[in-house]
Amino acid sequence: MKMKNVIGFVRVSTSQQDLSVDNQISKIKSKANEDKLKLKEIISEENVSGDAIKRDGFDKLIDEIKNKTVDCIICNDISRIGRRAHQTLKLIRLCLDKEIYVIDMMNGIDTRRPGGRLQASMMALFAEEELIKIRIRTREALNHKRMSGTPYSRSIPYGIQYIDGKLYRDETEMKNVSRIKNLHSRGWSWYKIGKTFNEEGIRTKNGKDWRTQSVINTYKFHYEKEKLTTHGVV
Repeated sequence: MKMKNVIGFVRVSTSQQDLSVDNQISKIKSKANEDKLKLKEIISEENVSGDAIKRDGFDKLIDEIKNKTVDCIICNDISRIGRRAHQTLKLIRLCLDKEIYVIDMMNGIDTRRPGGRLQASMMALFAEEELIKIRIRTREALNHKRMSGTPYSRSIPYGIQYIDGKLYRDETEMKNVSRIKNLHSRGWSWYKIGKTFNEEGIRTKNGKDWRTQSVINTYKFHYEKEKLTTHGVV
């Protein structure tokens, strides 16, 4: 089985420093040599944990899968690629749908071989079950905060300004918000939009680089009518 585009993926969170980047890279290279696979590149993410949203490595991998510019992914543990259940689920489903092979060394999953797709499908099922539980817990927590009057959103979204207790549209920022919608409607990925904004020197509300999730959150806030109603934007 000849595969030209093979990508290794490495992720280490602050709570997993024992499994270093160098350690994982070494294992990936050994597996590639053992199976006579030529690595196109190794994508790595370090210290991504907690509530951090910086997932440029993961987003790049997703783009590679969607564009079918990768034939096979080698990782130490596929459940660790996605920091959250929905990310793991998204990755596995995309790989299965696009017929991109996955080699998970820790769990012995190899979708090139009989039974490998079934193992990956089962892992996706477990990830989906976990995601449902997380959504239920989150919804219950938010409902409790709303009923008790506790604030549950303190940040001011991009495109909005806070003046004398009211939220108003920031017309300058709204031009970029409209651009996000336009580019997305033309098929641009969230990652590509954020990358383009960063290259052009456009910064977020806090003066930071755009991340994939911040682009998504901005789009959802402005183009989901119930959001605008809830936040009382003038």
